[in-house]
Amino acid sequence: MECRLRDIRTAFSGPTFALALILALAAGIGPARAGDPPLAPLAPTWNLSLRSTGYAYQTADPAGAETDHVDFYQEFAGGVSGLAGGRLSLRASGRHATAPADAWTGRDRSRLSTGYLEARLGPRLRARLGRQFLQAGVAALTLDGAELTYGRGSAVAFSAWGGARAPWGGGAALGDFDLDRAAGGRLVLAPGDGHRFAVSGAYRERGGAVAERPVGCEYATTALPHADALARAAYDLETRRWSRLEAQARWQPAASRPALSLQFVDRRPVVDATSWFARFADVKRVRLARGALSWERRSRWGGELEYVGSFVGERASSRVGVALLLPAARVGWSVRLDDEGDESSLYGELAWQARRWLRFEGEASRLVHALIADATTADERELTTFAARARARLRPGLNVTAEVQSLDSPSYSRDVRLLLGVDLAMARGAGRTGLDRGGWLR
Repeated sequence: MECRLRDIRTAFSGPTFALALILALAAGIGPARAGDPPLAPLAPTWNLSLRSTGYAYQTADPAGAETDHVDFYQEFAGGVSGLAGGRLSLRASGRHATAPADAWTGRDRSRLSTGYLEARLGPRLRARLGRQFLQAGVAALTLDGAELTYGRGSAVAFSAWGGARAPWGGGAALGDFDLDRAAGGRLVLAPGDGHRFAVSGAYRERGGAVAERPVGCEYATTALPHADALARAAYDLETRRWSRLEAQARWQPAASRPALSLQFVDRRPVVDATSWFARFADVKRVRLARGALSWERRSRWGGELEYVGSFVGERASSRVGVALLLPAARVGWSVRLDDEGDESSLYGELAWQARRWLRFEGEASRLVHALIADATTADERELTTFAARARARLRPGLNVTAEVQSLDSPSYSRDVRLLLGVDLAMARGAGRTGLDRGGWLR
């Protein structure tokens, strides 16, 4: 049998080696050490939720011919916990939808969002295998692979993951482990006194080529009086650019006092190294600044004031908004001024809990915009929206939503749509809900 060194390096390169290492550690883990607290046995528990939504509307072509449309969306989420003495759990979620008449013929109507097996290998060690959504430092993707986490919630925590990025359409097919490999890790240090540090890195391919190699760090604190703050930075080793810088803070002296939130983001457009658009090296960075002041009393009266600024190269855009908070409503107004157009919007939201089992909600808005600055009335366009819905909790585990939507715009003089949704939820074990529990209209 011939075995070349280059073949061995290929077999254990990048994400493939990371995935193999994670599986080896998971398989080789021994019993808990004497100093570790024992795993608490969990009784088997299962849960299942189903959401069925029907969407009805009508379209008319330029000749006046009308066509009725009825689309359906079926969503599910469920899991089983407490298997094998509390060591194993299963989780899955997804949806199936009918395709609109004008949809792309290659559209995948079914989607598997998550589907993984989770194993508690020790009091501080957890492993996942399957499709999972990862939000770990510089990485955010749906992964078909494995993740190993140690020390979650303790002073020192570490996680490593590897596999392939799930298909963009979210279908049930596995990601391509040869062409779309991905791997990464994150280390978190929480020494106490309200401080937390973290470093992370990731590696991702697309079509067999390196798409990105981001590394980053973050710092969060709650040690400041009546305040918390967060700062992040990410650098892509593949494109050799700072991909994102972010800082945010929130200050509130007391629960019934005004709260001030500040945020600043400096980032490049999300274009990886394998994209056709990566050849444009002079793409301008996007800088966003946001400040918000909100105050709500225990009587639910209050107000909000917000500023959002967007700066791309020499172009700038600013939006200022103000809102009045009422016990059962929210009314607001905002205006946007920039180098390429103006916009003003008036909106309102209303909610009324008529019964313990019945809730009514409504919202409306009127937006006036122009594509050029200092436009005349003839250059302005209006967009008016309206929605009203009723939510009924007929009994534990059975909720029904009915909604009507209306849109009036330069493209659609009358666009009315009807939505009807049914939510079912069932569970046994630690929680016991379902259609056979409780009476109607509770």
